[in-house]
Amino acid sequence: MSAAPLTIVEPPSGIFPSLSEVWKARGFIIALVLRTLKVRYKYTTLGIGWLIVTPLISAGIFTFFFGKLAKIPSGDIPYPLFVLSGILVWNFFTSSLTRAADSLTEFAGVLSKTYIPRLCFPISSLLGSVIDFMLSLGGFVAIAIIYGYYPGRSILFMPLFFFSPFLLPWVLV
Repeated sequence: MSAAPLTIVEPPSGIFPSLSEVWKARGFIIALVLRTLKVRYKYTTLGIGWLIVTPLISAGIFTFFFGKLAKIPSGDIPYPLFVLSGILVWNFFTSSLTRAADSLTEFAGVLSKTYIPRLCFPISSLLGSVIDFMLSLGGFVAIAIIYGYYPGRSILFMPLFFFSPFLLPWVLV
C-alpha cells in the first residue's frame, strides 16, 4: 500500500503576494467582513444606527463651538452639513487606518497556523470600513436633502476616495 502524496504549501516569493492569490481567498475575505460587521453591531443597543447617531452628535457639538461661538465660515453650505461631511470623511480615514493596522495582530493566530495571504486581513478590515461609510453616507444624504443641498460635479471623484485606503495594506504587509 503506497502512502498518500505529501503536499507542501509555501508562500509566494517576493515581498507582496500576487493579486491572484488574494483573489483566490476572496471567500475568506467576505467571511471575515461579515464576521467583523456582525460582531461589531450585534451587541450594541442602536446597532447600525450607531453609525448615523455618533457623527450627528459630533456634528452638533462642532456646529455649536465652531459655527456659533468661533463663527468660522462655511461658505454657501449649511454649517451642520459642512461639519458632518468632514466628520464622515475623517471617521472613514481613521477607522480604515486603525482597523487595517490592527488586523494583522488581531489575526496573528490564524496567520501562524495556516497560509493565507496576509493582505486578506487588511483588505477585509478596509471593506468593513467602506460598508460603514456607505451606511453613514446614507444618513448624510438624508440630511442634505432636508437642507435642500445637492452636491455638484465633485461627487464624481468619490470613487477615487474609496480606493485610496486600499493602498495602505501594500505598505503594512
